[in-house]
Amino acid sequence: MAETSPALTNDAIRRQVLLEGVKEDEHKKFEKFLKQLDKSIRERLSAEGETIESKKRLNVLLADVTQIQKDIYSDYTGQFQLDLDDIALTQADLEVKALNATVSDFESVRPSENQLLAAYKNNPLSVTGKSQGLTLKPFLKQYSSDQITFITGAINQGFAEGQTISQITRNIRGTRAARFNDGQLAIINRNNRIMVRTAVQNAGEQARQRTWVSNKDLIKGVEWVSTLDSRTTSQCRALDGREFPIDKGPRPPIHYGCRSTVTPILSEKYDFLDKGAKRPARGDKGPSTASTDTTYYSWLKTQPASFQDDVLGPTRGKLLRNGGLTSEEFSRLQLNTNFKARTIDEMKRQAPEAFKEANLA
Repeated sequence: MAETSPALTNDAIRRQVLLEGVKEDEHKKFEKFLKQLDKSIRERLSAEGETIESKKRLNVLLADVTQIQKDIYSDYTGQFQLDLDDIALTQADLEVKALNATVSDFESVRPSENQLLAAYKNNPLSVTGKSQGLTLKPFLKQYSSDQITFITGAINQGFAEGQTISQITRNIRGTRAARFNDGQLAIINRNNRIMVRTAVQNAGEQARQRTWVSNKDLIKGVEWVSTLDSRTTSQCRALDGREFPIDKGPRPPIHYGCRSTVTPILSEKYDFLDKGAKRPARGDKGPSTASTDTTYYSWLKTQPASFQDDVLGPTRGKLLRNGGLTSEEFSRLQLNTNFKARTIDEMKRQAPEAFKEANLA
């Protein structure tokens, strides 16, 4: 298969950096809805007086609070989906622009708006866990339902423990001493940040994917590109540099909050475009650059042992240094055939000689 174009790889990395900023901006938009949740729930709780007098009153209260939250989340997710539409269309436009700038003798096709929106709304997310395989609408519905449960659970528990309305409210809001970071609303806010980052990443990648499919004469596949720093997950570390057919294989986000991207692999006709370029990295000495040919584990092998152990843990770190495995062999050992992270014991069964050589048997 042909190599990726450094220009397209660098464009994808730069755009991913910008997309991280978009994610933060989208999360900030949740602030007004969070304030509305806080205000509306407090008002409903205060209407009960000092305590919840009976199980019957509890059930009425829970029904009311649930409906309050459903209405607010419905408004929020409706706005968020409109923003995701814009993000998907923008990413497709930028992808076409990048392709045309890189390959001057090919006029890239931009899919229709309906095709792009259908791509990110109807293709399932690759994230692991209970959201795996969900399309956007069920994903957002599950997110809303989970957040609602945090509040109703706090009320239920407070009633069971005989707490006053004031105590229940404090458990939901948090305390001023902790800057309100110790309540259920703070958890909801953190969960929103993760959800937003995941949904935005999915919208962007699916729109780019649909654009590549519309340009099969130019694009023959994709290469996974992970962030070169200590925060990258085991799945993304092992996928970095792997190539997949244009219509098969995993795509970001492969986990909640995923920061990885993929870059298109051009037809063999354009091999001349593969001339050395750099990608950003952040090792033990701070920001730096690495060749676009550098994969995560080949980069990690250049870092000090202490940094390797911080990223991988001491056992995997020692195996990387002393197991006699190439970067590619070590990478492939990390994931099973379903791209799920292997445990140390599973890795040992796959490569007993490497563990023996590293004195880890």
